[in-house]
Amino acid sequence: MPSLHYSLPLAGLVLLALFLAWHYRHLYVDRLPPSLSSRLRYYAPLTTFEDAAEQGFSTAHFDLSANLSGDQRAGLDDRALTDIRRIMERERLDFDDARAAYTTRLFRKHGVDANGFPIDPKAITSLS
Repeated sequence: MPSLHYSLPLAGLVLLALFLAWHYRHLYVDRLPPSLSSRLRYYAPLTTFEDAAEQGFSTAHFDLSANLSGDQRAGLDDRALTDIRRIMERERLDFDDARAAYTTRLFRKHGVDANGFPIDPKAITSLS
């Protein structure tokens, strides 16, 4: 029974250390490798097209300037931008290539090949 007597305070100390490490991650997250630091950073959602353009989510092929004037939508999809940002950091791709990789993975997840056709052989793609 003495092992339980010492293991509970030890487990409490480990949990306290994990909580403190998570709570104060802003102090050390920039010193970690990019693949790990992108997962630990505080996430500030991009709520407008202006915010997305300022964060670098606009290129010649994906120009947000057309959406900046008079568009009533809130902005780009926050979850997709987070995934694209992680792809950019993990695979060291620019925004356009990361967007293409994200779209290809999203297609594959939903059973669509890179050309836009269903992967399922039973799917009907034409009626002729």
